[in-house]
Amino acid sequence: MTVKKTPAAPNPALPRAKTNKIRQNYKLDPVLVERLRDSAQQRGMTVTAVIEEAARHYLDGQEVLTEIAETEARLAATMTALDREVGQAYSAVQINMAMLDQMAKFLFFHTEDLPGSEVVGATMRMNRRREAFIRELPSSYNKRRRRAAIVAAVEDQESQHGGAATD
Repeated sequence: MTVKKTPAAPNPALPRAKTNKIRQNYKLDPVLVERLRDSAQQRGMTVTAVIEEAARHYLDGQEVLTEIAETEARLAATMTALDREVGQAYSAVQINMAMLDQMAKFLFFHTEDLPGSEVVGATMRMNRRREAFIRELPSSYNKRRRRAAIVAAVEDQESQHGGAATD
């Protein structure tokens, strides 16, 4: 059987070792004082040591909370800037798609003046060519070769149909 030794309470009659600590008086709730004494006794510490430890933990926690708040503020600013940049990129993509659509319409619908009887057939052929071009565009559009792929698609369409102006 082991006997658990509890540290002896400091004897007030004995002289204390000199420290560089400052003596302060604070008013505390009696229930809190009792909890401090119980904690100190269970841990083999003085009440002062328990209060010092609690104060350090609290103040260190406050520093961490301040750091977290600063990090959150920087993150929010970064996300706001990123959101703005994504919006600008989206606008640029929309403008490019509109320009591409206008270019495709010009390439596939531009013809010399045709006699009235040939206009309907030419319009149908141009619509088919434009629709085929648009269907093929996503599969050939990637970051590295997007311009070359678009040019190749246009040239392929033109070669199949004898050129944009003559179809």
